[in-house]
Amino acid sequence: MSDRGNTFMRRFVQFINTADEKLGEELIAPNAEFYVPYQSEPLIGRRAISKPSG
Repeated sequence: MSDRGNTFMRRFVQFINTADEKLGEELIAPNAEFYVPYQSEPLIGRRAISKPSG
């Protein structure tokens, strides 16, 4: 994988682990689709995979 790809993946994993909205806005398209086990429909957009506040 290229250095650019490695950097992106490190930052994406950081987003997944922290739900940092600023990183999400930078890395993920607003209409990105995320398929997860045990869910028939994809999650749509960066906010769908962010940790809920509260």
